[in-house]
Formats: sequence, C-alpha cells, structure tokens
Amino acid sequence: MPYSAEISRANPTCLLFLVDQSSSMLEPFGAQPDKQKAEGVAQGIEGVKSVKDLLQVVPKPQRDAVDKTDDVVKDDVKKAFDADPVVKDSGISVASVNKGVVLLSGSAKTLDAHLRAVEVARKVPGVHRVSSEVTVEGTN
Repeated sequence: MPYSAEISRANPTCLLFLVDQSSSMLEPFGAQPDKQKAEGVAQGIEGVKSVKDLLQVVPKPQRDAVDKTDDVVKDDVKKAFDADPVVKDSGISVASVNKGVVLLSGSAKTLDAHLRAVEVARKVPGVHRVSSEVTVEGTN
C-alpha cells in the first residue's frame, strides 16, 4: 500500500522503512530500546524537526483485518466522528489511514474532545492504531 506525503522545501519529509529479508530477526522487533535507537537515528538527520513512529507489527492471525482498504477505514472513522456529538464539531479530522494506522489532525476545542476522537477512532473495525497531530486550543 503506497504512502504519500508532501515533500517540499517548506515541508521536507523523510520516510524510513526497515525490511529484514534474511529472517535474521530472532527477537520481536519494536521493543522500546529498538524504537528509541531508530528514533535517535532519524532525529540525527540534519533538518529533521520531528519523528513519528507509525510502525506496526501484525501477527499472522490478524493480517486479514489489515486487508480492509484504507479508504473504507477512513470513511468508517469519518462516519463514527459524525455520529458522536462530542467529536462531530470538534475541529478534528482524519488526515490519513495507512494499513490501519489512523492519523488525526486539526485543532480541538478541548482536551476531552481530542481524547474522545482517539477513543472513537480506535473502536472502528480495521483500525489498529491511532496517531494524532491534533493540537488543543489554549495549550502549547
């Protein structure tokens, strides 16, 4: 499944993919020390402003659920947001969905609305993880 991002001088982007084709990883990938090391390497690249860990490891029995198309998942999350009175007019939207990982964006009016949006999105079938770039008005 392709992932797209705007890449420009105003919005430089680096996508890092780790692939182990040798099957040499005897230990599960994604343990906290591994994540911290990978994030540290990415932060060390000149010009990097932030690092978002969107890695997910899906066990074989759950892979069929990942096959639900991202467009369907995105539509289902939007419908769930519209059906929830707290989230509906909160200023939070679905920026993207990539293999079941939902990225939320926007500016929430309250922290409660932000937390509710994460909860609502996570309950949608096909969603495996929710990441957020939502800002809450009046904080920073």
